Amino acid sequence: MENMEIAIALMMVLLASLHTFFAIKAFKAVVDISPGRKRLWCLLSLIFGPAGYYFYQGLIPCDMIHED
Repeated sequence: MENMEIAIALMMVLLASLHTFFAIKAFKAVVDISPGRKRLWCLLSLIFGPAGYYFYQGLIPCDMIHED
């Protein structure tokens, strides 16, 4: 039972890290959108992880996104 608890805790930490990574990625993105929309993008990325990040990125017109 102890190994299962460790595995679940590790998976939760990794999932939280993944969501945080995508929130930071949205925050640092060079996009010509208002600060409020950028905060919404970060929040969706933090809550839903990659799904929220790519969903909201799909709503942003391509000419506003500046790829590095």
